Formats: sequence, structure tokens, C-alpha cells
Amino acid sequence: MTDPNATLSTRTLVDPLDRGALRDFFAVASDYIYLEKGRFATDQDIDEFFASAPPNIDPSTCVKLGIVDQQGAVHGIADLSFGYPNAGSAYIGLLMLSPALRGRGWGRRMFEILLQSAIARQADEMFIAVLDQNPTGRAFWESCGFVVERPNQKLSSGSVVNTVHRMRLDLKQAMSQNP
Repeated sequence: MTDPNATLSTRTLVDPLDRGALRDFFAVASDYIYLEKGRFATDQDIDEFFASAPPNIDPSTCVKLGIVDQQGAVHGIADLSFGYPNAGSAYIGLLMLSPALRGRGWGRRMFEILLQSAIARQADEMFIAVLDQNPTGRAFWESCGFVVERPNQKLSSGSVVNTVHRMRLDLKQAMSQNP
């Protein structure tokens, strides 16, 4: 990975073009994968990033976003799908940053891009599932206006069973408070 202080931008990540950069990113930001799956990242995680989608949702309709530097190195990723769990929903499957970008405003920037995508698709709510063992992540999503809707759900990821809290943001309410 290159210097995270270099000029960064966001763009859609493309398979197979960005596989090498994602491999490098997962090597640097493997702490979250380890937290969720109890193992370090593999090429399977890259496959899952590009192919994952909620039930009955076409992965090609999902937004796969990256924070990249001028050399094409990936410093953050996000995944947003539409139509789950309800027709008017947007679902954040993942927002993950390299350790060097955490706490520097990039999480909020990525969220704002995802939020604008959801609004453009006329979603009226957004969801994310937060791991119980990730209190910093939960605090971040709460600061974005999300509230726990379904606490203490069990989710299997390989041999690991996590407790997750599904959080919801009412977009109509959020837009009326921040026009």
C-alpha cells in the first residue's frame, strides 16, 4: 500500500481489474476480517466482496465502492445493495477502512456517498448489521443516525458465530432534519 496521505478519491471497484489492489488492502486491513471470520483474509473474501448480495438481490445491482490513491491502491471499501430487507431499503453490507484512514473522516465521507446513492435510488431506509464485538463501529453508525432495530441476532461466518445488531436509518426523517 502507498502513503495514505497521498491524494485519495472514491470510485467503483471492478472485478477483475481491482483484485490485486483488494488483496493488498485486505492484507493491511485484516483485523476486521479476523474479527468477523476468525481468520485472516483470503482470495475468497475478494470473491465474496464482488459477488455478495442480500437474498434475492442481483449482485450486479450493488454498489462496490473503493477509496483509492493515484497509484490505484485501495485504502477503503464499501458495499451497498438495494431492495433488502424491504423494497424501499438500502443495505450497507460492508464499510471497511485501512487502519491509517480510521478516525480521519473517511468513514463519514464513504457513508455520505452511500447515503446519496440510496437517496438517488429513492430508498426510504438504510440498514447495516454491526458486530457486537465492534463497539467502535456501532458508535460510528449511531453518530450517523442509525438506531438498533434488531439486537442480538446470531450470524454464522464460517466456523464463527457472531452476535450482530441490525441498525436502521429512516431516510425520510433524516432528510427532514437535514434538508
